[in-house]
This record gives sequence, structure tokens and C-alpha cells, in this order.
Amino acid sequence: MNPSINILILYASVGEGHRSAALAVQSAMKEARPDAYVDCLDVLQFARPIFKKIYSGGYVSLLQRAPSLVASLYENFDQNRPGDSILDCVRLFLEESGLPEFEEFLQSRRYDLIINTHFLPTEIVAALKKREKISVPQVTVTTDFMTHKLWVHEPCEHYFTATAEGAEHLETFGVPKNKITPAGIPIRPGFHPNGLVKNDRPSILVIGGGLGLGPILDIYRKLLEIETPLTLQVVAGRNEQVKSDLEKFPVPPRHQSCIYGFTEKMPELMSHADIILTKPGGLSVSEALASGAVICVVNPFPGQEDFNAGFLIRNEAGISIKDTNLIPDEISALLNNKNKVEIMKKNSHNLSKPHAARTIAEKSLEFVAAHEKRN
Repeated sequence: MNPSINILILYASVGEGHRSAALAVQSAMKEARPDAYVDCLDVLQFARPIFKKIYSGGYVSLLQRAPSLVASLYENFDQNRPGDSILDCVRLFLEESGLPEFEEFLQSRRYDLIINTHFLPTEIVAALKKREKISVPQVTVTTDFMTHKLWVHEPCEHYFTATAEGAEHLETFGVPKNKITPAGIPIRPGFHPNGLVKNDRPSILVIGGGLGLGPILDIYRKLLEIETPLTLQVVAGRNEQVKSDLEKFPVPPRHQSCIYGFTEKMPELMSHADIILTKPGGLSVSEALASGAVICVVNPFPGQEDFNAGFLIRNEAGISIKDTNLIPDEISALLNNKNKVEIMKKNSHNLSKPHAARTIAEKSLEFVAAHEKRN
């Protein structure tokens, strides 16, 4: 084994998913190479305050206030244009202007490998490599079930996609097949189906995401209308106001309910759930798949969430409910069709890739060795 190596894992704090993926890869890398020094950093910690505010908060604000605009932008940026378009150049200029300390940091440190779980650092690292300011190899870990053009920035030694479908989409942008591994989305250890006998009372888990986004109050209200006695567990995320509002709802005696804020107990909560209602972020869906639950997607945002929802529906591992008013009927229909539920749970588990982080860590180490040989 080579002497200790230095690895940098980069994410952007836009929601919780990219950070969770980065931490999962960090853990797997330390297991694969106990001697490695592995930094895991938020690229936005280097940002100018105004850039950080717009980048981290602007996207969420747009999703909530102008979803049709987000859909249009998403489609526009996913086009296969020859060379660097004006939009690409403007975007890179704005990113580098907003993150000057990040570029200085990269040029002042010696790393043997950079692993990105967000496309922002990938683009800046690629630009520095083109200018020969740095030579460190980088790999990119995508965190949705379809791989958007924004993830493609060369030079990049390798891309890890969630699915074979996402890998094929990358090839349409000119990425060679041998530079792509459909490894899955990296998740923490501990997500797996619960082999214990469950209660007669169906268990439903509602996840609002790390930021407590989505119509979680309406979802909870509609679930309480269901006549079948349920065990309801609701995760409001970091949104304390939403958690407080949820706790004020009167719960009918036939149901059992527990409300959580941000919690580290997600593996346990998911493993006991028969049905999980969630926004279809890549990490949340991957964790739910590994837990072997039926996934019910509610009001997906345009763009990646729509693709993630479509992936579940095509593979019969979940359903999509566009209108929260339909929740009582749709969930009751599922609960009354136990055979369908069991088939969907099996499909869900079969689609899962719980060891994605380990696959990514082990494959990434190959590029460290190749880089050392060249130097």
C-alpha cells in the first residue's frame, strides 16, 4: 500500500442531499484506505456572502415561487451545445467571481484526488485544470436518477451515475462509456428492510426533506383523514415552524403519531415504514429504496424531481400524487391491495444500491494510483 494519501470531497450546501452523499463517500473512503487523510468541505464556505445567499437560497426560492421558470431553465441547460456556449461562459465567470478563495485554496493545497457530489466544484476544478493551475484528478458523483448536462465538465477522470439510464444520457454529451460507472447514489450504512414482524397497523413515514420543504402540512392533514388505523411518523427537517404547526394538529384516536424535526434516526424510521411519502430528491429516494418501502411522491418539483418520480413509476416501486386532496383515496387503495404493496416493496429493494459509496471509493482510488504513476 502507498503512503498516506490526501483526498478532498466537495459538496455545495444546497439542501441536505449533496452533503449526505459526500459524508457517505468520506466514510467509505476511510474504510477502503484507513491511512488516507480525507477532507469533506462545503464549497460555499469559500463564497462571498452575496454569492452564497443567492446560490443556496435562490434555487429553493425559485422552485417555490416560479416552478415553470425552473422547468424552462432545466431544459435549456440540458441541451447538447458544441463547445462552451455564452451561457456556460457567463455561469463560470459568475462562479469564479463568487468563489475566489476557493480557487486560492485549491492552488495552495496538495491533494491526490478530488471527489465532487455537486456540479459547482466540478466546473471550477475543471476550469483550473484546463489552465494548468492544478493537476489533481477529479471524479464526479451525481445525485439524481437522470444525469443533467450541468454535471458534465471536462477534464474529469470519471463520472459515477445513479442508473444505467443516467450513464447513457451522459454519453449523449460526449462522455466516453469507459469513463462512466452506474454505481448508484451513495447513502450512509444502515438503510435496509426490517426483517422483524411488523404490527397489524400500517406504518407510514412522511419526509419533508432536510429543509422541511413541500406541502407537508397538507399531506399530514390528509393522512389523518384515512379510516384505517395508522402509525404515522413525520420528519419536518430543520424547519422548526413546520414542526410546531404539525404538533398542533389533533390526531384521531384510531391513529398513532410522532413528529420529528431534523433527525439522525432516518435508517431506523425508514426500515419500519411500509409506505414513505417524500419529495423525490435523489438521496431520499435512494435511502427509501434501500429500506424496501413503497415510495409515494407528492407534488414533485419540475426538473430532477420529475425524473426521479418517473424512475420510480416506470419500475413499479412507487406512485406519484399530484394533488394532496387525492392522498386519502390513493393511500387507502394501496393499503387495501396488500399484494400490490408487497410487489412494489420487492421492486423497491431490487432497485436499491446500498453499497454505492463503497463502489465509488474503491473505483476512485484507481485514479490516485494512475496520477502517482504519471508524476
